Amino acid sequence: MAGGCSGYSPCAATNTAELYDAFNNHWSPAASLNAASNAHTATLLSNGKVLVAGGYNGTAILSRSEIYDP
Repeated sequence: MAGGCSGYSPCAATNTAELYDAFNNHWSPAASLNAASNAHTATLLSNGKVLVAGGYNGTAILSRSEIYDP
């Protein structure tokens, strides 16, 4: 899980990230996104990395992408 909103109306975009361990039903912190955003896409790539693209930072629509390498 990456980014999202902290608070409501207006949404304060975040750059936090967490990993979920389904076997142990546990969330743990991961490296933060380079830019705070919400409403972005996160796509698992065939090499196991995750492409995070687009989003909104609370002020503007973002045209950016970054790769997360677990």
